[in-house]
Amino acid sequence: MREDLRDHLRLLDAGKDRKLASALALPWAAEDLRVAMEPYYAKDERILRDPDARNHTRTYVTQDDNAGTWTVAQVLVDPQGLIDWQATFTADKALAKEEGKPTLALLGLSAIGCAISMDSNGV
Repeated sequence: MREDLRDHLRLLDAGKDRKLASALALPWAAEDLRVAMEPYYAKDERILRDPDARNHTRTYVTQDDNAGTWTVAQVLVDPQGLIDWQATFTADKALAKEEGKPTLALLGLSAIGCAISMDSNGV
């Protein structure tokens, strides 16, 4: 799961929104990703991906046994060290067991404490 998180953040930071949008299970269009990240890039030029940024203390996993899902919040580390944005994903536990690995679906990109997300209808 951590490798998938790293790959998603690498694509997002590289500006490869179309490739990332096609890799996500929910219907995020490239334009949706660009708009969601505009506030981040207005203040920060990039997402750090160094060992400190990838540290396990920046990843939060919550299990919902009733829904059979994991929710994963990955803190985005910026060059100023403000650590004030996150990407939130979900993974279906039954599907992960079937496929042998979790498949992450992007729920939202947000400043910590506010959300920009998409519902199951893509809105």
